[in-house]
Amino acid sequence: GLHRGTTREKIGSGMRDALSSAGLHPGCVARLATVKKRADAAGLEEFGRESGIGIEYVDRDELAGVRTPNPSAIVDAFEGTPSVSEAAAILVSGGSLVVEKKKFPPDLTVAVARMEG
Repeated sequence: GLHRGTTREKIGSGMRDALSSAGLHPGCVARLATVKKRADAAGLEEFGRESGIGIEYVDRDELAGVRTPNPSAIVDAFEGTPSVSEAAAILVSGGSLVVEKKKFPPDLTVAVARMEG
């Protein structure tokens, strides 16, 4: 989950930190995922292009249907779903969380899930 204006540098740093906390290498990332929004994720698009990692945008209604360990009333009020980072990671991977959401204030939250299948 990210805010408008979150930089590609911040996204890369947050991702590396979250992966490192689980003993994972950035090279193991298959896909980035977040809520489908207006064209305000320029930093994510730049990061995806530079790193060669595809991005999947998920409708908030789909995210709202995913059970997560750390739902947020604040995220729900702003995004229309109680979880973005954890729900997107679980939904797109088809797997389970390896790293629960890690906040990188004020504009980034990262969660990591292992792909199944």
